[in-house]
Amino acid sequence: MVQTNLYDLASGKLIWTASSETLLGDNAGSRVSTFVKVIVKSLADNNVIAPQ
Repeated sequence: MVQTNLYDLASGKLIWTASSETLLGDNAGSRVSTFVKVIVKSLADNNVIAPQ
């Protein structure tokens, strides 16, 4: 289980969180890359960051 938290730098308040379950196998680098893409898409979909 991986929990990703994003905090507001000025206030220190939690502004976004996500939990995910990933299985790392033989191709961990590819899975990490996919994980990052999913997190960034979720941040953009929730208007936490600007869409790319």
